[in-house]
Amino acid sequence: MIAHYNPRIFSCLAEPMEKVRRVSVVDEVVEQISQKILSGEWPPDTMLPSLRSFAASADVSMMTVREAIRILQARGLLETRHGVGTFVLAPDRQHGTPWTLAVDDTEEYADLIEAREYIESAILDLAAQRVTREQLARLREITRAMRAARLDSGAFLAADEAFHLTLAEAAHNNTLQHMVQALRGPMRRIMANRNLQQLKDSGNLDSAIRDHEDIVAALAQRDKRKGLKALRTIIKRGKDYLATLA
Repeated sequence: MIAHYNPRIFSCLAEPMEKVRRVSVVDEVVEQISQKILSGEWPPDTMLPSLRSFAASADVSMMTVREAIRILQARGLLETRHGVGTFVLAPDRQHGTPWTLAVDDTEEYADLIEAREYIESAILDLAAQRVTREQLARLREITRAMRAARLDSGAFLAADEAFHLTLAEAAHNNTLQHMVQALRGPMRRIMANRNLQQLKDSGNLDSAIRDHEDIVAALAQRDKRKGLKALRTIIKRGKDYLATLA
């Protein structure tokens, strides 16, 4: 498929992106793109820069840009046309997500983690049946990125978020995917308060990475029981951390 000439595409590519701060990197990129769309700077049918050029301009990883785009796709602001690129959707095609969550205290965090356990367990059950080879390859790539980011909190958190969003995609259920997206903002705030040094000091960093790798191995074997065991270990670690905040 050949894309027609669109001057907005080239003006979009030519514009420098603002440098992104190293705090909540995915959120920063989501905010930058959202502002350009909502302000009209990037009108409907504008094609975004390539992942590589966007990442270089914003001084972030390609994985960070990819996850920001997935978030905005879930919100109905962007769509990716295979073989062409990622485009801003017209308002009449923006479906958005019906869920937003504001979580402000420890009790609400406990509710959030409880909800996450049920939702992600259902996702893993479906993903064990429906995951594609491409999604398995992406999940493996993300776990490698987690290992490579052992000294970089921002990159590690971006990889962790990428993993759970990709896992949700592997269930091939749009409603569950929207629910996971609604959970990720509050979960990000929980994770942002827990740095990698805390995970290392507790001896949990390598275990956390292995648990994610175990989920991928279980999905490859279509073994939902093994996958659920690893997922519940990850969630229990979150509950244990939450107990330290009480």
